[in-house]
Amino acid sequence: MFQSLCGLKVKDKLMIKSRSVCYAPKYAYPIVAGDYVERDSKIIYKAAPRKGAC
Repeated sequence: MFQSLCGLKVKDKLMIKSRSVCYAPKYAYPIVAGDYVERDSKIIYKAAPRKGAC
């Protein structure tokens, strides 16, 4: 499922669509729960729709 994300490099530019961002005191950065990730106009990750959702 996440194999396509393993090939990411430091300077890659991504477009991430997400519905939630959270913060944890022990991390200096936000934690993003991505629903959709795109690199170079190609979808590299798309979350499966939740069961029972509209």
